Amino acid sequence: MSIMNYYASVGDRPCLVNRTADFWLLGGASIFFWGICHGLEVISPHYDTVDIYRLAVPAMFSFFALMVNMPHFMASYHLAYTRGRPFIREYWFQLILVPLLLVSVLIVGDMLFFAPTDGWRAFGEGLNLLLQPLGIFIVVGAFDSLGAELLHHLLTLMYLTVGWHYAKQTFGCFVVYSKYDGYSLTAQERNLIKASVFCVWAFIFFSSNTQIQSYEFLTATYLSHLFPDELRVLFQWLTPGLYLYIAWFVFVRRWKENAELPPAPAIAAWLAMFVWWMPFGTSLTFLLTVPFFHALQYLPFYKKIIDMQHDDPERGTRSFNFYFVLLMLAGFLAFNVMPESMDLVRDSVHRTSMTYWIVGIYIVINVHHYFIDNAIWRMKDDSVRKWLIG
Repeated sequence: MSIMNYYASVGDRPCLVNRTADFWLLGGASIFFWGICHGLEVISPHYDTVDIYRLAVPAMFSFFALMVNMPHFMASYHLAYTRGRPFIREYWFQLILVPLLLVSVLIVGDMLFFAPTDGWRAFGEGLNLLLQPLGIFIVVGAFDSLGAELLHHLLTLMYLTVGWHYAKQTFGCFVVYSKYDGYSLTAQERNLIKASVFCVWAFIFFSSNTQIQSYEFLTATYLSHLFPDELRVLFQWLTPGLYLYIAWFVFVRRWKENAELPPAPAIAAWLAMFVWWMPFGTSLTFLLTVPFFHALQYLPFYKKIIDMQHDDPERGTRSFNFYFVLLMLAGFLAFNVMPESMDLVRDSVHRTSMTYWIVGIYIVINVHHYFIDNAIWRMKDDSVRKWLIG
């Protein structure tokens, strides 16, 4: 049996939306668009009219954020806080303590924005004295005001946890779809696949922190940290090596021995994680679109859960459409209206020279979203397993 015939034969197995849609939503569309971005970058220097399309990508995907990115954040809140009080109490750390701490930090940073950071600077000096033999330097106390210092550390937390979140979601896509196709993974195979996507996470973090640089995040300033460049090089080559090892010694070997392949949507998600972040064939135009495709990967799982909560498929679809409109509205309020109103009330722009609450709320929702997903997407949860697997 050929590979194409094999995948054609599994078309009637379980899915999230349908087999074709799942392939594109979980990673196929992002890989395809990655190719388009490369094509535009190759052609655009020679044709001015083509460069228009490349330049339009950021604006286009900024609008798509309202349609996809923001609803995907709000979907996690919907799934978490409608499970009832027992669920919230069970995951009190992710659902109660983390948001309280994050919001508290923002409030303190606003109220005491211009407080001195001498204590932070002294702590940073002591910490880095200990880390110096390892070639590590953590930027602490670099800002003169407490508000800017706290935003810097919140951004560090966000950039550290985003790769973890992306890796966990990719691994979850692979595991769920493998269960749909009865593609059982041994403990060693699971660990290898998990290690491969976590290596991408390590590369993301270390490649962004090989030298201390200043970056602008919306209207705030963030300073990267310093880690040995050898760590970046290690994961730059370990990651593709691990991907190739899994492809040959897991996927190809099992095809030869048992004529079984991992589901195409699972492969698409796994490969997409590599394409999104690794430096081989990097497209700067495409990098701007990665959060959109990550959110796009998320929504079919949300739809599956809404569908499975209804016996009637048509009613499930109507419920999803209704909730999705609410999620877009909630996202617009949470990311735009509410924080901008706070900045107007607090006179942030004139007082702090930044849109403090727009930056802060964006960080808080992102980081909290990562922790929420850690609570709601657990296969040991009987309800989640029933909704996703049946």
